[in-house]
Amino acid sequence: MNTNHLKCPLCGSWVLASRVSRAMSETAIQPRLNVLAFSELKQAAARTIPAPKDLQQIGLTVREGEVLHWVIQGKRDREIAEILSTSPRTIHNHLQSILKKLNTETRTGAALEAFERLNGSSAS
Repeated sequence: MNTNHLKCPLCGSWVLASRVSRAMSETAIQPRLNVLAFSELKQAAARTIPAPKDLQQIGLTVREGEVLHWVIQGKRDREIAEILSTSPRTIHNHLQSILKKLNTETRTGAALEAFERLNGSSAS
């Protein structure tokens, strides 16, 4: 990407630097610009959230991939349980297995590790 774009450190997506810098420098004058920049970053991140089947590439089961997919989107155990038609306790158990497999201690750590492993596996 050229110098007119900034790379999001979480999802790796590229965003126009002019939007981000303008939003940051004019926050006091036009707070809506900050919202627009955040919205653009959020949309870019949504395009890069791995599908559950993609998460199988890093050693997760189909169901663990589904759980992590929703965790990455910020869903809580109860919300994921509703989406997947199961109990929050089952989701919690899947999450514990995910954390162990990815050698992390937090949901955020699992998401970051998944992104790193997927990016590493696509480069090889």
